[in-house]
Amino acid sequence: MKDNALFVPKIKKKAWENYSDFKEMRSDQVNVEYMSDKILTVAHSRVDMAACICLIYLTGSRISEIIPWHYRSKYKKDAIELGYNINKPGFELQQLSFYKDFNSNIWWNFKTINLKQNSKKPGEQIDIRERLKKIQATKYKEIRLPAFGDLPDLKLIKFLDMFFENVLCVYRDDFDEVIKKAKPDSFINPFKEAELHTAPFSKFIHHTVYHYVKNFLNMSPHNLRELRMQHLLRYYKFEIQEIHLAGGWSSKSSMALTYTRSKITDMQRKFTEAIAANPL
Repeated sequence: MKDNALFVPKIKKKAWENYSDFKEMRSDQVNVEYMSDKILTVAHSRVDMAACICLIYLTGSRISEIIPWHYRSKYKKDAIELGYNINKPGFELQQLSFYKDFNSNIWWNFKTINLKQNSKKPGEQIDIRERLKKIQATKYKEIRLPAFGDLPDLKLIKFLDMFFENVLCVYRDDFDEVIKKAKPDSFINPFKEAELHTAPFSKFIHHTVYHYVKNFLNMSPHNLRELRMQHLLRYYKFEIQEIHLAGGWSSKSSMALTYTRSKITDMQRKFTEAIAANPL
């Protein structure tokens, strides 16, 4: 008997497929504050799922970089023959640390897996073993987010903080003391040593997350990544080079431009901001 809380019917749509409702919404409607509030509504149904969606959005990650990923059955035999680990655990607590800057402000430093899989072009034959080698070559990207200030993102950071402290109970017993004693420009491990390899979302499968994101946010998990890149560009004024870092793309990739595609409303917004900053 499958656990009803984890099992959902298989959804035929692809995880990266955009929804018409999502496409029709204006960029000023889907702003950072709107997204923060919508994501937190998931907590009314399931707290751990809300934390998972928070993490996907804040880090701009692909769902496969946060949720456990398994080789498809047609790859398993080759993977085992090559001596590869056929399961990726997803996000582990050891990938998160705190950073104390020179002003004694605390930042959350995420080191998330950057799992790259080259897509197959029409008519192209891909060597399964070559693809396995690329998948196995795990790389990481780093994201640093402020745990201070008055930003809409802070709601999500505080929610994750509550999740780790009160739900998972994984913070060190001397957590507050360690934070105070830490020197500026240093990294702090906030978790108990025995919990570092804990994967808090290991029980989830892709379709479970897809189900919650579709029902509560009316979009797909990959739309969260797309929105995050747009928000970093439009609301936090990131440059394209910084978008490349946040998305885990190489400097030669054109994906940052694809994800942050400009619209006529962006031009309108910039003129409006310029007029407000320099009134006649």
